[in-house]
Amino acid sequence: MVRFPPDQKPLDKKSWRYALARVDAAEQPPLEYLLVSNARIDLHLSRTRRAVLDAATAVELALNAILVSHPTAANTSPKMLGKLVQTLDNAGSLPTGVQAATLTTQLINIRNRTVHNGYVPSHGEADAAVRIAVQVVEAAVPLPHGGP
Repeated sequence: MVRFPPDQKPLDKKSWRYALARVDAAEQPPLEYLLVSNARIDLHLSRTRRAVLDAATAVELALNAILVSHPTAANTSPKMLGKLVQTLDNAGSLPTGVQAATLTTQLINIRNRTVHNGYVPSHGEADAAVRIAVQVVEAAVPLPHGGP
């Protein structure tokens, strides 16, 4: 029996077949999803520093993907997370429902304190960072749905 957290829905039969076919073909999900998955595992194991760092890295990659595909970003090189959020916010290109202020307070500031000050985030802080990372990654790098 597989149990899912209350906020997660199980895959339907078609999605399971699709996922198993991708595994059989030795395909990997995009790196952003692997990092979010690692962040969730680290959070579950109370490794809050690692959870925040993987969540922030996933968001940085996802937002850089948006920046690179943005029509006005032809000559724009990838940016660090804080500047990236500011640039995309100014262009109105953050994923729907994602607020720059929330990214800053719940992810960027915690990540910066963790990296630069040796801060160990609380479980609540890490949980918020992982949740916003999931939201950004799912909006910025959608997985294909369907099946063979």
